[in-house]
Amino acid sequence: MSQPASILCALASPSLRENVERELLRAGHDVRPAGSAPEVLHAVVEHVPDLLLLDAGLVDDSDLGLLQAIRSSSVQAAGAPAILFVPSRFPPAARRRAGRMGARVVEARGLTIGGLREVIGEALGSASSPSEGELLSLLERVRSTNPFQALGVPVDAEPDEIHAAYRELARQLHPDALGAVPDEIRALGQEAFAALADAWAKLSDPESLERYREDPDLDARQVAVAAEVKNVLEAERAFRAAEERLERQDWKGALTGYQRAVELCPDEGEYRACLAWAIYLVRAGEPGAVDEALRHGRAALKLSPNHARPPLVLGRLYQNTGDLERATKLFRRAVKLDPRSVEAVRELRIMRMREERARKQGKGLLSRLLGR
Repeated sequence: MSQPASILCALASPSLRENVERELLRAGHDVRPAGSAPEVLHAVVEHVPDLLLLDAGLVDDSDLGLLQAIRSSSVQAAGAPAILFVPSRFPPAARRRAGRMGARVVEARGLTIGGLREVIGEALGSASSPSEGELLSLLERVRSTNPFQALGVPVDAEPDEIHAAYRELARQLHPDALGAVPDEIRALGQEAFAALADAWAKLSDPESLERYREDPDLDARQVAVAAEVKNVLEAERAFRAAEERLERQDWKGALTGYQRAVELCPDEGEYRACLAWAIYLVRAGEPGAVDEALRHGRAALKLSPNHARPPLVLGRLYQNTGDLERATKLFRRAVKLDPRSVEAVRELRIMRMREERARKQGKGLLSRLLGR
């Protein structure tokens, strides 16, 4: 069997009680006998057993009143694993309900000593304190924003099944159940226990349970919305700070700010357009930097086709790389989108002046060639 444990033994059958107690004592366990329902309820308060051995015949308990009373109590032993010994005629519905309350149902008739050892050994094995690895795994599970996943039950689980799952996890994660462990392990256990309590609070209230049945991922969506709002606000702060640095001609500081804004909101076209221009200002002499700036500029144009900033920035990039035809088209687009954009109007005017100067120079050259 397992390491020595405290076991409450409440069995009505003399032969079964004798065999069970003999095996438990031989294995070095601390056996606490109880001969009636009141003694059982008193024992779970006074001794906090690691395992409950109950007999359905102790109080003609086909309605599982004794087990229900233990499970509904607030004592630590309420979550202890239990073995319920039943007669062969024990109702199937009661067997299923006992299972949902965290009890293993075992028929007493025909149970061998070897079978008895196996059943108790398995129950005590499941009752042992979780290792660090098991605790981390449990912590990851109970952290789930889906309370059904946190407790390990299906969405359509009955309330007593949910309660049983909570009790079993609470038994494993309760600070008193961890024993003498390093502080960091105890901190993990306390965090997991708090997350478990939060999941149970959401599913123990009938109205809240129905709400989560309809939308198990309600919390996940709320968390996602909150995270998105946080990112948007932080991105806007980074963008405004970058704009101020750009105004002071602190190109590197502006580049850092625009990079942060794009990292937080990668689908914001204006942020990406400004990042493109900052890349050009800081790294234009580096291999591949101009192409990178153009890629960001074109992406910004696709992300925000109705915003004047992307075509203005992309136009400037093409202007500085010598593609004046594309630059002119983009400046016209920027002015069309925002006729009040001083920068776009100025850039378009400069391009028109260049075109006019080029035409005049072309006419003068033609006249000289013709001798006129």
